[in-house]
Amino acid sequence: MKDVRRSFGSRSVLTGLNLEVPEGSVYAFLGRNASGKTTTARILLGLIRPDCGRVQVLGRDPWRAAATLAEEVGFVSDDRPFYGWMTIDEVLRFTASFYRRWDWTLVNDLTTRLGLKGGSLVHTLSRGTLAKLALATALGHRPRLLVLDEPTSGLDPVVRRQFLEQTIDLVAAEGRTVLFSSHLIDEVERVADRVGIIHEGRLIVEGTLDEVKESFCKIRALFDREVDGLTLQAPALGVRALGREVTLVAQGLADLAAGELRRLGARQVEVLGLTLEEIFIARTAGDEALP
Repeated sequence: MKDVRRSFGSRSVLTGLNLEVPEGSVYAFLGRNASGKTTTARILLGLIRPDCGRVQVLGRDPWRAAATLAEEVGFVSDDRPFYGWMTIDEVLRFTASFYRRWDWTLVNDLTTRLGLKGGSLVHTLSRGTLAKLALATALGHRPRLLVLDEPTSGLDPVVRRQFLEQTIDLVAAEGRTVLFSSHLIDEVERVADRVGIIHEGRLIVEGTLDEVKESFCKIRALFDREVDGLTLQAPALGVRALGREVTLVAQGLADLAAGELRRLGARQVEVLGLTLEEIFIARTAGDEALP
């Protein structure tokens, strides 16, 4: 996606999004609620058209080639659009009828590994089992790209972790590309190898998990006097002064910020790493939520 924009009425959702997902990666697409994650997924799936910008999925425009791309893209969201009166087997047969290339050997293996019982009625299934059924229907045609849009929403932590681990085990072995959209940071850190953070319709952080974590730090400085109205020349995402202690978050140039704090009289300066969740908060929530 290059410079993609999309509005709904007077509300701008995507405001110049640039996104590239490397083939074979598990890409975590993170953002707060209403940040543009679902709109991005719908554009990639060819369900809605961007106002402007360039979009390619597996080398094709998803809006113009939605029908052919459907054979190569799988999708799981927090919505489970299954008929309650169907059994699991009936859902799978119904889904298979829409694809030219449906691998029943794979699907039968998936249902066994996921613990899906073919005769169970959809309306009797737990949210966790519905999520597993959605995964089986999304993988049955062996897609090259799997798009997960908040797939674990509403699941309890144990089921959520199990679902994610099973999903990654199933797709990683075959080298499929996964775009995983979520606002739940802890579930991402265990499975992703690349991360992008979207905020107000733009990608503001991007890189491998290690690159992102290494590019941010928290600096804590202790002064001999109370600090009020400290102004730094070094770039910082946010600065908080509380009594004699000053805390700031830096994206790169940590040595520059630490050196300036020492020149301003700090007697102790400590540079600390940040978790992915702390980075997410620092970049999307502003000074009031400094880690």
